[in-house]
Amino acid sequence: MLSSTNNARAPIPLDEAGSRPLGHAPEWSRPIKTREFWYAHWIGFLFLLPVVVMLVLHEPLGMTDAFLMGDRVSSDYNLMTLAALIFGSSAFVIYAFALPIVKGRGWRWVPPKIIFLAFFWRAVILAMSCMSLLNP
Repeated sequence: MLSSTNNARAPIPLDEAGSRPLGHAPEWSRPIKTREFWYAHWIGFLFLLPVVVMLVLHEPLGMTDAFLMGDRVSSDYNLMTLAALIFGSSAFVIYAFALPIVKGRGWRWVPPKIIFLAFFWRAVILAMSCMSLLNP
């Protein structure tokens, strides 16, 4: 025999004027100061962005075919991509070490950033070496 229990729930009010929006945190809505913006950890990742943009534009600009033919423009473009990778990585490492030294932040984010940079280098070198395989 089934027993019935009364699990009636309270009615949900349709007027939500007094409630906070979902996902709202008061500390997120405060205005950010310029100094706090530049001392953020994620700014260092912007130094690596030009390499990604150059790799994405490599194929639409037709640099893969030009490189296989020995075109000078393609060689210069690949050299600039490599220079952007080296300079961006150097700036990334300098910024990663400068935050704990200058600002006094903890060192706990430096090893993960360096590990990320190692994987980023592997991915970029792999992408650069596979560019010639995109257009057989």
